[in-house]
Amino acid sequence: MQSDARKTALQILIKIQAKKLPLDLVIEDFQNTINAMDPKDRRLMNAIVYGVLRWRSRLDRVIAESSRTPLHKIEPRIRDILRIAIFQLIYLDRVPESAAIHTAVELTKFISSTRGAPGFVNGVLRNVQKVWKNVYDPHPETPFIQRMAWKHAIPEWMLERWTARFGEERTELLAQSVNRIPSITLRVNRMRTDTEKLLGLMDEKVREVSPNIWVNDALNFSHPEGAIDRLPGFREGFFQIQDASAQLAGLMLAPRSGERILDACAGYGGKTGHLALLMQNKGEITAVDLNGSKLMRLSHEMQRLGVSIVKTQTQDLTNSKAAMNLGRFDRIFLDAPCSGMGVIRRNPDIKWNRDEEGLKNFALRQSKLLETMAALLKPGGLMVYAVCSTEPEETTEVIDHFLAHHPEMHREAPGARFPDQARPLLTENNDFMPWQETFELDGFFATALRKTGRRKVVAS
Repeated sequence: MQSDARKTALQILIKIQAKKLPLDLVIEDFQNTINAMDPKDRRLMNAIVYGVLRWRSRLDRVIAESSRTPLHKIEPRIRDILRIAIFQLIYLDRVPESAAIHTAVELTKFISSTRGAPGFVNGVLRNVQKVWKNVYDPHPETPFIQRMAWKHAIPEWMLERWTARFGEERTELLAQSVNRIPSITLRVNRMRTDTEKLLGLMDEKVREVSPNIWVNDALNFSHPEGAIDRLPGFREGFFQIQDASAQLAGLMLAPRSGERILDACAGYGGKTGHLALLMQNKGEITAVDLNGSKLMRLSHEMQRLGVSIVKTQTQDLTNSKAAMNLGRFDRIFLDAPCSGMGVIRRNPDIKWNRDEEGLKNFALRQSKLLETMAALLKPGGLMVYAVCSTEPEETTEVIDHFLAHHPEMHREAPGARFPDQARPLLTENNDFMPWQETFELDGFFATALRKTGRRKVVAS
């Protein structure tokens, strides 16, 4: 093989499709291999994986126009090899066409024992060179939904939803935004450094580093020189990677020193570390997740950051009776499992592994989690419900249904710790819901709910 970058990219894409796993989990499985690459190969591997997932249906259209074999009859692994090569031919100007085709043929020899497969791949790609410019763009008179699906590589069912809600003009802006490569945002750990010092450390190791406009003590950057965990200050715990949307949701909760906090569905601890920082590492945070391996990572992350107030618990929070052993909390942050449709720009595989039925299933789970959180929250306490989605089933609808059955809970406007510059991102109901096509933030939803008393149970 001439480059492990293409081989690793192919293995990642095959695993995503074969195992139906999310991109971030598969990337983790290959992290040792990726870390061993030189920076040039790592950048190429990332460009291929994210690029193929970002433009998959558009690449498939080129394959269909260039192959006598119908797309659905092409072996999945061969289809991924073709996607990788075509992505390079169309999008990566610095990769010679001959190199893209040759390495595709070599990958085919490596991955497939099917007789004639290398010749098939070579033949299709030679046809691609001739026809792709004629078939890549939709005709201007193509109906809007089909034109957007073709041009922006987005499933039609998503576009139909967005068009019904927002109209064609805003839907096109949204479709454009989900294919833009986003900057990376970090949150400065003020327990160990300050923004000015970290800005100086980062300046030579990343591109376009600048303060975030929405939250204080956060930096945006792009094109890191190496892996994130090799950037200056990472091992010292000077920062965590966290989008500004998620940081603003934490500021809605605004935990205080000495309080007892529940971080529900805590995952790897991005929000846990933020909550601890807001509490000045004083009080108690219980980080709960269904996945024990995530909590192990979370514990290591807290050690890196110098956080000492977090304890972890592996538990299914949809079981409200079992969750009562956790006790009651002053504040609860519920970062509920969701479709992730607000972060397609960071996780383009979401386009191909979601459907409308799945949104309903997420909403059911979110409702169960809200029921548990209501029981665990002390009277007078505050809960923030957050999802990285702006789809109604997972946001306003699930909250409106919850509040209709919980008169002791009500929405509350964010307090003084929520930045003034971000208040225009609040809706008339005081929900935080930035639109990624407008504000260059992850699509997100968060709302603060105050418990004013105990729930009254009416006898049936």
